[in-house]
Amino acid sequence: MKTLCLCLLAVIFGRVCFAQGYDFDIHTDSAPLSKASDQSRKHVHHIIAQLHNYASEIGDIRLQQVLSTTNIAYPRDISIAQVALSTNDNGRIILISEPFIDHLKQFLSDELPSLVSLKNKLILSEHPLFIHALTDILLHELGHHALNAFYSDYTPPGYIPTMEFEAQAWANQIKVNVELDEEGVGKIVSLLSLLHNEFVTSQHEKRSAMQQNAIRYKIDVECDESYSQIATVLCEQVRPAIEHRFKNQHKVEQPLTSINFKY
Repeated sequence: MKTLCLCLLAVIFGRVCFAQGYDFDIHTDSAPLSKASDQSRKHVHHIIAQLHNYASEIGDIRLQQVLSTTNIAYPRDISIAQVALSTNDNGRIILISEPFIDHLKQFLSDELPSLVSLKNKLILSEHPLFIHALTDILLHELGHHALNAFYSDYTPPGYIPTMEFEAQAWANQIKVNVELDEEGVGKIVSLLSLLHNEFVTSQHEKRSAMQQNAIRYKIDVECDESYSQIATVLCEQVRPAIEHRFKNQHKVEQPLTSINFKY
């Protein structure tokens, strides 16, 4: 059975695609990585090294095994909205979308500064938001591998939210233990970049508001659970600024409570 976990926002449970046809390694073809993805790869290697040291210090053989046997690739044909996915069909694989990494880097460097006041721009500049977001994505995917929390088209939909919750809970605990993404804003940053991308894409394509609504809901959840100064800036200034910039685009099409979503 094909097993897979889609990360960070495939909105509808039935929307599952499998990682097939790749020569799984650090990259999936002979073309060079984009600059942002190359930076991402270096950060990922550093995070993995920190996790190896942590696992060795506490004698966590299971985590050491997962870290030693998981390959990471940056395919171009995984969309921005998919962000990342994992599979254990042919060994442990994490695929991080190169288009998403490029978009995230562009959002943080070009768009985010225009969405905040000068004072808050200085506050944001003091934090490695790209690394925080990347850390959250990587740890969430590693959580699926550490817990063997994979699912497929044949998995009862009711089990999927539990697997996603457990993978994120594992990631959050590792953040605390290893002192990673200490401000707890990695997921908020990724979600804000996804929301901005949905609005921009909707200017050129006819798209349902369902994805935007699901992302809004997840941002609300994360913001309600985050209390740091940087989280306050992101939630109280950046998010409303994005909404204001694109305020005339879409009306809500259905209640958020009726939307099933992943991650």
